[in-house]
Amino acid sequence: MKEDYLVENQGSQTKKKSLRSNYKKIIVVLVIAVFLGLAIASKVYHIHIPKKNVCIDKNIVEITNIPIGDIDQNAKRENLSPMALSIANSQGPGLHRRLPKALIIGVQKSGTGALLKMMNLHPEVKIATREVHFFDLDDNYSKGYEWYRHQMPLSFESQLTIEKTPGYCDSRCTPERIFALNPKMKILIIVRDPTERAISQYVHTSINMVKRNELFDTFENLAITDGQINLKFKSLKRSIYVNYMRTWFDIFPRDQIHVVDGGKIVTDPAGELQRVEKFLGLRNAISKNNFYYNKTRGFYCMTDGVTRTCLQMSKGRKHPEVDASVLEQLRNFYRPYNKEFEELVGQKFDWP
Repeated sequence: MKEDYLVENQGSQTKKKSLRSNYKKIIVVLVIAVFLGLAIASKVYHIHIPKKNVCIDKNIVEITNIPIGDIDQNAKRENLSPMALSIANSQGPGLHRRLPKALIIGVQKSGTGALLKMMNLHPEVKIATREVHFFDLDDNYSKGYEWYRHQMPLSFESQLTIEKTPGYCDSRCTPERIFALNPKMKILIIVRDPTERAISQYVHTSINMVKRNELFDTFENLAITDGQINLKFKSLKRSIYVNYMRTWFDIFPRDQIHVVDGGKIVTDPAGELQRVEKFLGLRNAISKNNFYYNKTRGFYCMTDGVTRTCLQMSKGRKHPEVDASVLEQLRNFYRPYNKEFEELVGQKFDWP
């Protein structure tokens, strides 16, 4: 009897284990089916499946949730946090460090440094002299708006503060973070011939590698792999402007984004800067009298009527001779992307 009971009990336990195993399998299958169903539905029926926003830190945004550049003078009497009150007070009359109202977001090696220095000729503009990397580096962003404000130059209420960080343009989180700070922010991006820009970035990178005693390959070998364009080569990828600029146009209104032609900055700096002045709502203060052609350097230098300045020697470096077939392959590759970019921004560019 005891043996029969044990056999029967073992059989019962085996059945329970089998049922539990089957239940687990059914649950796993159902979970997979649900996820597959959602994935298919999102593609076929364009259903948006919300994702957790990892770009915006609510603690950073809410602690300084005040209308930048349009501060109510009675704000100090409201229950603002010390950080918010500090920023609110900094927007009033007098000399203060103010959050920027315009940003140069890129593109690297397109003339961002030249654009910033040329804008500094304007008496109503104050520039941040270093790249802050607030919006594209999580460590800096986590320090908050007040830390960011303290990286800005002193300015009067009538002046416009501009910050430049070329890494902003293709940073995934940057457009959202900027919009969270100031939905009215003016965005400046300067672009140039994609192939020339890629070569310029390669030259910049290779010189830095030489300084670190590191080896580097030729541009041709990095750009072309087995006869195909190598998009793992960052210098090439960043020249596909339309790929990351779509995000900016999805978040900011068209009239808050101005595309500067890097080619015209070289040939007609005054004309291009006057278009920037108009976009930023500044009076016309920059003219042809602020520029003179330096034959030795091969480009325009600046003057404020008292002193003359040129861009640092690292700017306008001579490019290495690149194989003509590689140049042609790159230009053919970029051409359809360039067309999409022109349609997106509503501008034409004189690129081969």
